[in-house]
Amino acid sequence: MKKFLLFLACSSLLASGAVAQEKLVDEVNKDISGFSADYAGALNKIKPALTNAETKDSPKTWYVAGKTAFKWYDDLLGKRQIKATDVKAADMGNALLSGYDYFVTALPLDSIVEKDKTGAPKLDKNGKPKIKTKYSKDIVNVLVGHLH
Repeated sequence: MKKFLLFLACSSLLASGAVAQEKLVDEVNKDISGFSADYAGALNKIKPALTNAETKDSPKTWYVAGKTAFKWYDDLLGKRQIKATDVKAADMGNALLSGYDYFVTALPLDSIVEKDKTGAPKLDKNGKPKIKTKYSKDIVNVLVGHLH
């Protein structure tokens, strides 16, 4: 009985850690949607979720991190165009490269093969497995939009 209670306590602690990291990702996503967002702070805030065992394999985590990095780059580019003095080219480059890295990590995680009730992959009319994506279209659009 004691072993069962210990197991139950440990599993609930692990589950609460995963939920906390998912809430962190949602919180960062909400933080970057405002006009005066702190993108550098948001990138630092999401880093624990990128290394956490429960959330590092989630495409949403990497998508939100990449979206944050590209928004930070866009913000810095806008400030640079109006001749703001606090814009560093190194920050712009780091934001662009890290956003690209995050998106490259998110793309394969986002491609999931659809399965039927028996567990076999669903096939389209050409006999190829159906691929289900959620963030890939947005990722590709952002990457194409940042080609210079």
